[in-house]
Amino acid sequence: GESSSNATSTLAKAGDVITTTFTSEDTVSGVTIGGHAATVTHGTGNNYTASYTVVAGDNATSTAVVVSSHDAAGNTSSANLASAVTIDTVAPVSSVTGESSSNATSTLAKAGDVITTTFTSEDTVSGVTIGGHAATVTHGTGNNYTASYTVVAGDNATSTAVVVSSHDAAGNTSSANLASAVTIDTVAPIATVGVTLEVDNRINAAEDGSVLISGTATGVHAGQVVTVTLSDTSNSSKSFTLTAEVEADGTWTTAAPAPTWTAWSVGGASAVVDAAGNVAFNIAAPSATAVWSTGQFNGKAFYSTDAFNGQSLSSLEALHYDLLAPGDSLKGPYLNIVVTNGSGSSILLLNASAQPSGQQDHWLQTALFKFNEGNGTLAAASLPASAQEGWYSYDQVEAMGLVVGGGFASVGSAATPVGGWSGAGANDGVIFGLGNRGSTPDAAASISAVGVHLLGTDISGWTNGAITVSAQVTDDAGNVSQASVATLTLDNVAPVVSISGESSSNATSTLAKAGDVITTTFTSEDTVSGVTIGGHAATVTHGTGNNYTASYTVVAGDNATSTAVVVSSHDAAGNTSSANLASAVTIDTVAPVSSVTGESSSNATSTLAKAGDVI
Repeated sequence: GESSSNATSTLAKAGDVITTTFTSEDTVSGVTIGGHAATVTHGTGNNYTASYTVVAGDNATSTAVVVSSHDAAGNTSSANLASAVTIDTVAPVSSVTGESSSNATSTLAKAGDVITTTFTSEDTVSGVTIGGHAATVTHGTGNNYTASYTVVAGDNATSTAVVVSSHDAAGNTSSANLASAVTIDTVAPIATVGVTLEVDNRINAAEDGSVLISGTATGVHAGQVVTVTLSDTSNSSKSFTLTAEVEADGTWTTAAPAPTWTAWSVGGASAVVDAAGNVAFNIAAPSATAVWSTGQFNGKAFYSTDAFNGQSLSSLEALHYDLLAPGDSLKGPYLNIVVTNGSGSSILLLNASAQPSGQQDHWLQTALFKFNEGNGTLAAASLPASAQEGWYSYDQVEAMGLVVGGGFASVGSAATPVGGWSGAGANDGVIFGLGNRGSTPDAAASISAVGVHLLGTDISGWTNGAITVSAQVTDDAGNVSQASVATLTLDNVAPVVSISGESSSNATSTLAKAGDVITTTFTSEDTVSGVTIGGHAATVTHGTGNNYTASYTVVAGDNATSTAVVVSSHDAAGNTSSANLASAVTIDTVAPVSSVTGESSSNATSTLAKAGDVI
């Protein structure tokens, strides 16, 4: 017989020993296995074994056995055995074709992402490791396989190199390798809101129209976006979501929110937003069509579905627009603002009952369109007949807080139109319509470079007190930082100052001569910056509580000058106010004027006088 030392005795790989057993009654001259001289061992009696150790070059060669013998007389013989062992010294063939992650960026992986490798193997797969971790192997069709590993938090920055191990039936082994094609990042970045915002972490009336938030970020590259949320602690419906790009030095500062504008019109139109947040509406009218005229729908309009930046508002207190270039004063254009609610069910503007006859030059026509957020299209509004004319007087526009034509248009917290801004909420849109004025506008008029500037994070209408600031950043792998939270104090209320009176140390308290002291009494709830009496700096004395006095000593040159009192105060947030009192004291530093014109006596001689004469 013939067998191999291999686990499968009919196969042999390099290093395996092939052994044959035989008997011979005479002397054994030699034995070959596959043509190779074998080592012969004589056992007991006529029993022998012969063995040969396989080398790499023997692959697929014969293992036939030939035993040669001779006797004392010189007779020879040979015994043969066909190959009973197959030699296989070739390693299995496997190839790793790729590696990717389930992350949105396939070359990155965070905790929970699955790294998958694809490979082929012509023989049995012993195992696969990804970054040294045992992977789960799935056999596809034919020689195709996949193996996967789910990243855990502790894997950060470790290798993702792939090793595929295979073996064949003979026990030959091989491994295919792929260098790391996926980078593991399981560490969340860090976003930090600045320790000091708006100089003193207080927002005053001068700052509440455009609040800037700044901070730092680590674990992300320049250009990564930080999401910042400002919310009114007292009213959760009032909030802003802003973004900021991380600079090369790791710092970031929020920018004013910029709505996405979409043009809707006949004729040419475009909207461009620059880095400062200015939106330029560039409009050229078709030569034969009025830009906007009575009874026509030829106006140009731009709309945005996110003009409120995700806020829920009961009024438009947080939205300011600056009409940068009002255009031709004779032909228009006029800016019409139509606010739509998220469902597109109504236009939130005043409804005028009719167009005022003969007064078209003093009225604005609305866009008469609404935005239906559900299907993303503009459609003619189904307005009641009373609203079809769609004209609004300057008084009505001003009542809505929109001052159009003078260069500034704003919607302030006091602007609550008749009926209110009912229905305004998160994701509400806004339409800007532009058009000529007049009942017979110039059909060839051109409107260009009309701009609207969204002025940023206006929180002037929020509740005074705590404003919560939260910032988060996401790295390329999708790791999200913990929220960095800070608190700002909104205080946009001017200090309260009240002047109660003014008097002089003169016997007549409403008069003052040189050397007299004029004193004013007043109260201030905050710090007194200074007091002037008649324009002169007064000496301020703080009494008890909010009570103060201020005094000024009159000098000769002050005659007949004002004694009006001005008290200036400021609070911790930097809000300022001044209280005024008209002059209550009259300054008179001029001595009385008298003149002696002569002297005479009643005597017959007027220069003489005797007893009884009157001088």
